[in-house]
Amino acid sequence: MKYFLLIFWLQNSVMAEYSLGKNEVWCESTKPTRLVNILYQMCLNEVPIYVNATVKPSDSSLPHQFNLTVKRVEKYSFLVEILRTDLDSGWENILLTINWSAYMKADNCYQLYNYGIRKNGLYNINLNGRNNLEVYCDLENHGGGWTVIQRRVDNRTDFNRNWIDYKTGFGNRRASFWIGLENIRALTKNGDNELRIDITTCNNTKIVAEYSNFMVGPENDRYRLYLSGITERRMRFR
Repeated sequence: MKYFLLIFWLQNSVMAEYSLGKNEVWCESTKPTRLVNILYQMCLNEVPIYVNATVKPSDSSLPHQFNLTVKRVEKYSFLVEILRTDLDSGWENILLTINWSAYMKADNCYQLYNYGIRKNGLYNINLNGRNNLEVYCDLENHGGGWTVIQRRVDNRTDFNRNWIDYKTGFGNRRASFWIGLENIRALTKNGDNELRIDITTCNNTKIVAEYSNFMVGPENDRYRLYLSGITERRMRFR
């Protein structure tokens, strides 16, 4: 069985739309855990793709420490859980400051990585001005920020397809798939992209090829592939 993984990384990314805010809440002395629903400080047209939030005592001289977890993100507000972690520092009502940022759009997985997201998975990104393409992001390996455009891990997905299928894409984003030539064109047309190819053969030899420049041309040029700056490595596993 052959394993084939093809991923690429968009290095340059335009800053997405975002909203910033600061809220103050009280932490009651008898409740080390508190849920807080925070309203955005401006009207948003859609649900943010990611909210980052931090918490600390408003009085910087206080030694108390807290962890904050974003539990739910909605169009008009987001829910956070605040957990006090220094239970041996005495008990009192403490005024906390929550600083947060809500990101509305991302053009690629590299931009999500720059937002501070570090978990692999499926994300919606902004393609051709619309937040409408679901992609698998590798945010944990090889420096993070990679948009997976093809994965082939078994024979359950047929890759013997026609031109239309390869243009539009096919397969399961969580398993084996091809993202589609038209999508790759839209993702790479602005340049400054890197391509990484990982291949593991049936005799457990791993081949890694990296290209410092990667772009796919338009359909009227039959999606011409532009590659340069290759680095290749071979590794053998037992």
